[in-house]
Amino acid sequence: MPFGLSKYVEAFFIVASVVFLIYFTAVALSYGLHAAKPGLGATTTKTLPVNPSVDVILSLPYLFTVNTTSKVPGGVTLYDENLSYPGLNLFTYYEDGAYLVDMRGRIVYNWSYNPESPYASLMLAGGLNNSWETVRLGRDGSLYVLEYTAQNMSVARLDWDSNPVWINKGEYHHDVDVSAEGAVVALKNRVRNVTRGGGQYSIVDNDVVVFTPDGTVLRSLSVYDLLGDRLSDAEFLRLYESVPRTPYPDILHSNTVSFIEEDRPYWRKGNLLVCVRNLNTVFIVDAAKGKVVWSWGPGFLDLPHKPVVLEDGNILVLDNGASSNRSRVVEYDPVRNETVWVYDAFYTQIRGGVQKLPNGNVLITESQEGRAFEVTVDGRTVWEYYAPLKESGERYVIYRMSRITPEQLSEMTLPQSISGKLSLSERT
Repeated sequence: MPFGLSKYVEAFFIVASVVFLIYFTAVALSYGLHAAKPGLGATTTKTLPVNPSVDVILSLPYLFTVNTTSKVPGGVTLYDENLSYPGLNLFTYYEDGAYLVDMRGRIVYNWSYNPESPYASLMLAGGLNNSWETVRLGRDGSLYVLEYTAQNMSVARLDWDSNPVWINKGEYHHDVDVSAEGAVVALKNRVRNVTRGGGQYSIVDNDVVVFTPDGTVLRSLSVYDLLGDRLSDAEFLRLYESVPRTPYPDILHSNTVSFIEEDRPYWRKGNLLVCVRNLNTVFIVDAAKGKVVWSWGPGFLDLPHKPVVLEDGNILVLDNGASSNRSRVVEYDPVRNETVWVYDAFYTQIRGGVQKLPNGNVLITESQEGRAFEVTVDGRTVWEYYAPLKESGERYVIYRMSRITPEQLSEMTLPQSISGKLSLSERT
């Protein structure tokens, strides 16, 4: 930049900052600050106020590395052996592989694309040579992988040698889960036309796709068909204009799907839990009937991720906090309609995950810091892991980390050669 122009550029940014501050303040004052306690299983079609910071976050693309505030080297930086819960930690760095690391950060096992494998061409055709986003371990010991790039998406089941048992290509994204019986569910994008306010619009719908254990599609449910009528035309148009287009807008942006494993007052075993970020909604659907049986979130959640149904029937969810720049993990009791626990000493603008451990601790993935950490009920950090730094100084992103507990390992069907490698008794 020519030296003589620097003062004008500086003046421009000062004026622009003042204008933005005045605009943001006016919006905040016109709508006020409020906290609505949602009704039990209730929904709302209230049009949310336009929040500039939220609209910016809605438009953000997913990056696979991030500039983080902490520059500590990768690995385990804190480990309280007495207060943390034992296990192996499963995750991926958005590369062509997945890792199991012990509580000290040592790699116990990894899966990856192998160009020398006899299945290499099949994996290459399925996109499994690049960017594994989400991974899950089933009770049968299979690794379920969701591969995600703009050019190629798929969901796959791999054995312990990283060989594909099956691959299903399609615009699968964000999440995959496997039931105790081996059924699989994943989210999938689909472009469709919808009518709103007398006009036709092309949008990205999110389908919830259920597979049999052998990878055959059993059924598919449209999230827009399930929830679209809860959106006012004004809110639909705001989302239509503000969210990313690839080339069509993803107005829903579902990011979590999982099987319900226990009967509870408002849902049954086999129902599906889904999180729809842009609608601030967590809902449970009876997939066989195509009917929403419970929902919660609008007016309380703020671009959430990774809800989990706990053993006692409570819901644990990571609420990213787009409007407040402060994330929180919330445990919500749907029977009493009240919040029973909150932890908010972290911030991940997008992405993230949570898992409640058998001793009551919570494992949190702070994706935008490339960090995962475990906290006690009273908020004490007892374990912490950072993804490695690249030479550029950026850190790899951890989308979601899950702790494979000793109880889960004992229920898995593992080859003898693998079970020895995963023995927790030797990991001290």
